[in-house]
Amino acid sequence: MAVYGCKQIFKVCLCLLLLSVWGGPSAHAWNGKRIKWHSYSSGLKKAQKTGKPILMVFEAKWCKICRHYKKVFYKPQVVRLAKKMVMIKVNIAKNRKLQAKYSIDGGYIPRTMAFSPQGYHYDGLTGSHPHYKYFLNHRHAGDLINMMKGALAKTY
Repeated sequence: MAVYGCKQIFKVCLCLLLLSVWGGPSAHAWNGKRIKWHSYSSGLKKAQKTGKPILMVFEAKWCKICRHYKKVFYKPQVVRLAKKMVMIKVNIAKNRKLQAKYSIDGGYIPRTMAFSPQGYHYDGLTGSHPHYKYFLNHRHAGDLINMMKGALAKTY
């Protein structure tokens, strides 16, 4: 009985050690170490206070494409541009009203949109997909970088 207890304690300690080294399963998701992500309400306040444009990403934990898309936020140019913007991430399962409010051309995800510091949507800033304007390329950062640069150009 004592050996079994020691094995379980060892497994728990090993798991805790691994979590502390890796920061848990989602600690680095969406590059949270280098990009400051805000909730919708805190992001709007921050944008109004700083005068920085907003980039808002709608996502869900279960979304396979979102898992690919979050990797583009590790690109150095995206990180540099993100520091000049207020970055808002919206989980659609937890924010159904926001999901509905900003489903301009459909409720698909991931969906990325740019806004003025006052919260006005920059509707001319879209991705390259022919049917889903705010579905940016989830494997390459080009669409995202163009949208970020466009928002910064419209703001400053």
